[in-house]
Amino acid sequence: MNRIWATGAAVVAMMLAPAIGHGATLSFSGTFAYDADLAFIPLVLNSNSLITVQSYGYGGSNALSVAPGGFAGSLALYDSTGFQVDHDYFGGTAVGAGCSHAGSKDPVTGFCEDPSLAFSGNAGNYILALSVQGNDGPLFLADGYNLLAGTNLGSVAFLDPGDFTGQTIRNGNWFLQVNLDGGTAVPEPASLLLSAVGLTALIAIRRRK
Repeated sequence: MNRIWATGAAVVAMMLAPAIGHGATLSFSGTFAYDADLAFIPLVLNSNSLITVQSYGYGGSNALSVAPGGFAGSLALYDSTGFQVDHDYFGGTAVGAGCSHAGSKDPVTGFCEDPSLAFSGNAGNYILALSVQGNDGPLFLADGYNLLAGTNLGSVAFLDPGDFTGQTIRNGNWFLQVNLDGGTAVPEPASLLLSAVGLTALIAIRRRK
């Protein structure tokens, strides 16, 4: 659990969120400094609904004015007990001029490393977790991520996992677009940090019991 507190809480604090979204498309962005960094986004479904998530940090998006060049991301979605209900650790694959999902092919590498999710959830609380590919989300959130705070998978941060020569280095920028389909809400910005850290603590207590 210490690893979650050390990395997650600091990153969540820098995120900006819309105040309330009902059936809306919401955007979240930030910058990591290390491969061990995490971003937690609390989501609340007021009714049974579809959660769709698309990353654009790696390949960018002309429509959203997101520049390519960010790290290859890994997404995991957790329910209120901290159990992982969905994930994408690898992103899409290159298909012709595009990618196998809504992400964009990186103009330099030609890879499609942006992850995506589409999960039909029951009403309740969820946590969307973003990490660097290779530091993937555990089955139970309270078990913590593998990397310790302030560390990297390799000799430097954000090595491209698709380049086996270890020469392609990305940056720490990330961008997520989250669609909450009907009867959904996200916490007020002021409560965002408390919601994520508080729910993580509650999950840890439940796991210990």
